[in-house]
Amino acid sequence: TPGGLSAANYSITYADGTLTVDKAPLTITANNASKTYNGLAYSGGNGVSYTGLVNSESGGTVTTGTLTYSGTSQNAVNAGSYTITPGGLSAANYSITYADGTLTVNRKSLTPIVSDKVYDGSKTAAVTATGVISGDQVVLTGSGEFSSANVGSYSGISITGITLSGTSASNYELSTTEAPASSASITPAALTITADNKTRVYGNANPALTASYTGLKGSDTAAVVSGLSLGTTADGTSNVGDYAITASGGTASNYTITHKDGTLSITQRPITVTAVNQSRYYGDANPTSGSVTLTSGTLANSDALSTASVTSGATSTTAAGQTAALTPSAQTFSAGSAPNYA
Repeated sequence: TPGGLSAANYSITYADGTLTVDKAPLTITANNASKTYNGLAYSGGNGVSYTGLVNSESGGTVTTGTLTYSGTSQNAVNAGSYTITPGGLSAANYSITYADGTLTVNRKSLTPIVSDKVYDGSKTAAVTATGVISGDQVVLTGSGEFSSANVGSYSGISITGITLSGTSASNYELSTTEAPASSASITPAALTITADNKTRVYGNANPALTASYTGLKGSDTAAVVSGLSLGTTADGTSNVGDYAITASGGTASNYTITHKDGTLSITQRPITVTAVNQSRYYGDANPTSGSVTLTSGTLANSDALSTASVTSGATSTTAAGQTAALTPSAQTFSAGSAPNYA
C-alpha cells in the first residue's frame, strides 16, 4: 500500500498493488558413495546436500516427505560407476531440482600367492589368491615351475607375470603381478581303475581280465600302475549268471587309486538235442518222455544228458504205419544243469 505523498493541485487517492513471493530455487544433490566389490547388491544412498537454502534454514526442517533413491546404483553389484538419483521430497517455500550423485564400486584387491596343486603331469606352478567371493570365477595364471612334476613338497617357488582371467575378473585387481618365493606341494591325483566287463559261454575258460583307467594325467599310461590284481570267483564249472570281476591292489606314485568292479557274464551254452525215435500201438497215448541225442554243440564239465519231455502231433486215431515228429523239451541231465544250456 503506497502513501506519504501530497500535491497542491491534486486530491490523492492511493491504490494497493500486489507483491508475489515466489518459491526459492533449491537443488538437492545425492552425495557420492563408494564401496569395494563384495558380491552384494547396493541399495539406498549416502544422504543429500542442499544448495539454495535461505534464512539459515536447514534441509531437514524445510522439506517433507521421505527421501528416496533410484538410478542405476540400485541393485548394482559389479565394479564400475552408477548414478544415485534422489527424490521423494517437497518444500512449501522452495522449488526443488534434483541432481544425481555417483556410486563407485571399486575393484577388490587380490594378493597372489603360490599354491599347492593336484598332480597334472607338468611342472607348472599354481597361483591363487585369498578373498575371492564365493561363486565367482577368477583364474590367476603366471610363469613359474616346481623343480619336478612329481608329487612332493617343494620350496623356493616364485611366480611372475601374473594375470587375471575368468568371467568375474573385472571385479578384481592384483596388488602385485608377482608371487614371492614360497613352499608348495603337488598332491596325488585321483585315478579310478575299473575292471572291464567280460562275457563267456558256460564251460569255456575265463577270458583275459583287463581294466580301464580314468584320471591319468599328461602322457601317463596304465604302465605307471604296478601290482594291480584282477580276479573273479567264477571258473570253468561256474553256472550261468553274473560274477564280479574285482580290481585290487596297485600303486602309482602320483595317484590315489580307487577300484571299481566289473562283471563277468556267463551265458548259456548252445546245443541241439534230438529225441530218439519211439513207436506206439495204434490207439495208445503218445509217449511223454524219452531219450535224446546231441546233434550239435558240445556238453561241458562232464555234463550228461538224461531224458526229456516229448510231444507229438500224432493223435489216437493216427493210422498205423504213419509217422509224426517227436519234439523234445524240458531236457534233464544225469550230470550238470539244464539252465546252463540253450
